[in-house]
Amino acid sequence: MVIGKRTASAPKAFSQGTVRDATYHKVILAPHKARRKENLPDLKCKDVFPPSTDPRGRAITAQSVKAHVLDTFGSAEKAEHWMSRPNPLFRGQTPRQVIQSDPSWVEAALVRIDYSVYV
Repeated sequence: MVIGKRTASAPKAFSQGTVRDATYHKVILAPHKARRKENLPDLKCKDVFPPSTDPRGRAITAQSVKAHVLDTFGSAEKAEHWMSRPNPLFRGQTPRQVIQSDPSWVEAALVRIDYSVYV
């Protein structure tokens, strides 16, 4: 018997693949999905999106990012220049604007600059 072609001995549903697909979903996928649901913990939003922290476990705040900017660029003038220029990484916004809404985004950019990793 050839699979995929309808022959006299093969039922119509099998030759079209529906029996095989139904069996696959019933035998393979259904138990797998049930197992996966059982193993998932009851997650809350705070578990999925924890507060932003640095590698040492300290919270990333606007103040800590500003200190990192000074540390990265070495002088207040260079830091101010970088903070006030629109940056394509921040979709045309300045780091000063982004730092108010998401300081971890600016922190990530500074870490890239520190390690010379440009995207």
